[in-house]
Amino acid sequence: MFKDVSYSSGIEYQGSSYGAAWGDFNNDGFTDLWVGNHGSAAILYQNQGDGTFSNVTLKAFEQQPRADFHGAAWADFDNDGDLDLLQLVGADAGKGSLNDPQLANRLFINQNGTFIDQSIDLGLGYIGSRGRTPLWFDYNNDGLLDLLQGAAERPDGKVPATIFEQGEQFIDLRSRLDFDLGGTQFGILSDLVGDNTPELILLKPRSGISIYNSTNISDITDSVLTTNYQAQDFISEDFNGDLLPDLYLTRRGLSNSGFISPDNNSLNLNFQADKNQQGMTFATDGEITIDLFTFGFGFEEIDPEEIYIGASGLNPADLNIPLGTENSTISRLELTLNLEDPRVAGLASFTPGKDEGLYIGYDRTSKTWEISLSSPDQDLVAAKIKSQSEITNTQALAFNNNLEPLPDQLLINNGSQLINQTSNSGINSVRTAGVSTVAGDFDNDMDVDLYVVTANAAGNEPNVLYDNQGNGTFIAQPNLGDAYGSNLGIGESVTTSDYNNDGFLDLFITNGGFPNLLSENAPYQLLENQGNDHHWLEIDLEGVNVNRDGIGAKVYVTAGGVTQLRQQSGGIHNRVQNDSRLHFGLANNTIVEEIQIEWSNGTLQTIENVTADQILNINDSSFVTS
Repeated sequence: MFKDVSYSSGIEYQGSSYGAAWGDFNNDGFTDLWVGNHGSAAILYQNQGDGTFSNVTLKAFEQQPRADFHGAAWADFDNDGDLDLLQLVGADAGKGSLNDPQLANRLFINQNGTFIDQSIDLGLGYIGSRGRTPLWFDYNNDGLLDLLQGAAERPDGKVPATIFEQGEQFIDLRSRLDFDLGGTQFGILSDLVGDNTPELILLKPRSGISIYNSTNISDITDSVLTTNYQAQDFISEDFNGDLLPDLYLTRRGLSNSGFISPDNNSLNLNFQADKNQQGMTFATDGEITIDLFTFGFGFEEIDPEEIYIGASGLNPADLNIPLGTENSTISRLELTLNLEDPRVAGLASFTPGKDEGLYIGYDRTSKTWEISLSSPDQDLVAAKIKSQSEITNTQALAFNNNLEPLPDQLLINNGSQLINQTSNSGINSVRTAGVSTVAGDFDNDMDVDLYVVTANAAGNEPNVLYDNQGNGTFIAQPNLGDAYGSNLGIGESVTTSDYNNDGFLDLFITNGGFPNLLSENAPYQLLENQGNDHHWLEIDLEGVNVNRDGIGAKVYVTAGGVTQLRQQSGGIHNRVQNDSRLHFGLANNTIVEEIQIEWSNGTLQTIENVTADQILNINDSSFVTS
């Protein structure tokens, strides 16, 4: 169903990532793509309209943007007819200065296809915040988009997640409305309670999913959810066709430590010790090379002097091993060790969880290597191990490398609450270590399917496509081909857009998840939907009396006696933004009997007898009331 066209389309990149955002910045009808790349240079890909993309970053910006970029979102927040771009920025694990302009968000104003940062001038700099994912929405329904800034908690509690109201400048609403969003990773919009106003559904890593009334920012979680839910990502669509939006949650939930074997002679490992030991043993003959990253980024960094080799606990300097790259947040070095070298024999003694260090050694009796991380606080080490011979007999030490992921969850809206209907839904019928997910009618058969990017702590797992059977039950599709994903990197995000305007939703995947070492060769993947004979309709909403993006609207499309619901929520979920163009599969129907739009100001618009297989632009200034 999907074909990887990344390289033929001109989308070529390998390395770390942090989501992506689709938006048509030049108004040519084809969606363009922004990728912030989490510390690497950001890229703006312009869609050429012929299936290819051009890197226009240096043309569109004064210089190629680069910082600790996290989530981003397009929106025409100033209602001038073109999309602007908000890029959130991190703050050195919450230790960054509150006065350093390099730690400000970037609000790139679109000026005829070139972008000028006006974040500080307009009040959205929010310097030093641990920005995560932004969400544009019109909280007071005045036609101007306001902003939820997702942010992780700083140790000092300052510049937390908040909501900014747009006026001449953006004003932080915390003091006026007296809310505390705590550490909020991201939020989405969905009218769960049927009051024609979308709720804010937030992920707070400490407390789980919280639901807020978006007009007064009051917490209504207990009235909507029957229990506490944790998630890695979640999305809201009508999965069972009853015209009520539901929720799908990916949860992964595996150990923070893990290892995989990309091939017979290699190991990728990622150990995170938290007042304990995490390690492994493996067997191989001959020489091994350990390409090693030890991290800061909120973890206590393992220094070269805390790497102990052999029973004598020799440091790399004792073995005349030169250091590689070093800076304030990351160290890298490469160790070449041979089992015939007597200095690597044995393992230095340590007390797990009390002594701090990385311990490496060879056991001549069992003919195995051991590599273990011990920490009295929190340390993280990632490594790529290569051997001249096959690596066998891998065993985890002090953790379970074969944990089953936490099952994804399907919450169905019964009109008053969201009820867990995961059992018998077909979800989790195959292993689904869900990291990121999107919903869409990928086969245009008039129901909403699911695609899930999966990964563990050390690398990718096969991605999953769940085909909706039309009633909110799903079948995992076999033989996915390119849609299985890449065996390189750590799956990090997925977004959807019909980038070639052929009526079938395509997928864009980033594989550059943390830690960076294991994602050095991780590619972007643009997966083109090969389609079928089914028909379709796509709708661009344009507000005149409401915000220009139409955020907050609900659209009902009826064809062949079946009505489908889509919500204009801006396309946001964890780290990413889908294309905000609304897509409807129509199966064998060539005529749409009715389109009904409920705009955010209460206006009801009805359009009848629309031909299928086209992209409609609909605004709220010329409407027919029903």
